[in-house]
Amino acid sequence: NLAKGESIYSVRFMGETGYFVTYEQVDPLFSVDLSDPEKPKILGKLKIPGFSEYLHFYGEDKLLGIGMSTDEESGMSEGVKVTMFDILDRADVKEEATLVLDDLYRTNAAYDYKSVLVDAAKNRIGFSGYSQNGETYCLLTYNEKEKKFDTILKEDINGNTSQGVRGIYIEDTLYVISGNIIEAYDMNSGEKTGDMKEKALTLYRRKHLGYVFQMYNLIPNLNVKENIEVGAYLSNKALDIDELLHTLGLYEHRHKLPNQLSGGQQQRTAIGRAIVKNPDILLCDEPTGALDYNTSKEILKLIEQVNQKY
Repeated sequence: NLAKGESIYSVRFMGETGYFVTYEQVDPLFSVDLSDPEKPKILGKLKIPGFSEYLHFYGEDKLLGIGMSTDEESGMSEGVKVTMFDILDRADVKEEATLVLDDLYRTNAAYDYKSVLVDAAKNRIGFSGYSQNGETYCLLTYNEKEKKFDTILKEDINGNTSQGVRGIYIEDTLYVISGNIIEAYDMNSGEKTGDMKEKALTLYRRKHLGYVFQMYNLIPNLNVKENIEVGAYLSNKALDIDELLHTLGLYEHRHKLPNQLSGGQQQRTAIGRAIVKNPDILLCDEPTGALDYNTSKEILKLIEQVNQKY
């Protein structure tokens, strides 16, 4: 009964409040009190043209929406729409600012949430969109004082991939990753600072990235300590392995082979191999996908702990 005849396009939850975007011809944003799950109560409703396919909280009193702008009468697309909602008053949600990128006809935000880079503390919003000329990466910032979005970067993306484009950053450098190509940009000026071909990309992976895989990918004839040492060989700033084994709770199992370990212990070993080289970025490919619920919680907590410690 939220909006009869309309489809739910995106949802976000904060505490006991849920925010729902539905769509038919206009874009209603509903704020819903979920403190009593059996009796949800609509607190407020805002109707604007178009729709938001992706929602992301931007601090405690802002909600970012990425979607499409449409003509209110015909429903025809007018380009990609980026909206900042004021949710300070849950019962009176307001559209604070909107930017329409009329040369882009869609984004991947609705289908691949990992394609969106949002950091409210750094005040940066990144995503890729499609135009007639191909794929474009956009980096925006939000001007709180003037209530508008400013565009830092809008560049064509090189490289081909079926896995989706990613934007990540280290300090003030944005890396746009597409297939086997990484392009680097200054996050403040948008100026391109470099790109990486295959050889440079391999060296970058070795030096800066750590990988944790869903199926562990341990070497079966090496014990726990030897598997972790494999990661240490790739770095000139490797962590102390014995200390790491204690942190991971694996010191007593250091001489065991992978087939002598539980699933959780194997994943701990895989995490150790990834972080022993002290990488700048740790990439985790569904690290709990092969684990039960309780072990999954332990592994996610461990990843958080080692990230804080190292």
